[in-house]
Amino acid sequence: MQIRMIGLGQMGANMTRRLMRGGHDCVVYAAHPASVERLTAQGATGSASLQQLVTMPSRSRAIWLMVSAAVVDQTIGDLLPLLDAGDIAGDGGNSYCPDDLRRAADLRASGIHCVDVGTRAASPASIAATEAAWTVVELVLAEHPRATSYPPGSWGPPEADRRIAADGGWRNPEPAR
Repeated sequence: MQIRMIGLGQMGANMTRRLMRGGHDCVVYAAHPASVERLTAQGATGSASLQQLVTMPSRSRAIWLMVSAAVVDQTIGDLLPLLDAGDIAGDGGNSYCPDDLRRAADLRASGIHCVDVGTRAASPASIAATEAAWTVVELVLAEHPRATSYPPGSWGPPEADRRIAADGGWRNPEPAR
């Protein structure tokens, strides 16, 4: 599948590399041309503008944003006139939830399928997607490393265990042995 990646900072560039290693075709764009050049040298298809990124031929258009929360609205605003109904737009950044809900409603009103995958430390934390967009989410997550779960007492000082337990517990439900 072809995925068009906007934003090639540390997380966006690494996500692109993982997708390419998984056999996916990645078209990339970033505000800094040097970032595009680095990934083009590694096998991605570079684009010099959002318009070029969107108009490159493909059977489907899945666009994944990995930009800072401060510029998501501007990026979507620039992107929206270039998209067609049925396209998929995903925000993989760490945006504020009410902003994500508002953006999703705006995209849906234009017929754009929305994917919201809050990514923290390059690992997906929460996911919301329309059923039509889920195929893209599955492909991207298949190339993502799984989040590490530590059993209580296996790492860090005992105070860390107490604080984490007070905050809802460890992700790994199995007791330490």
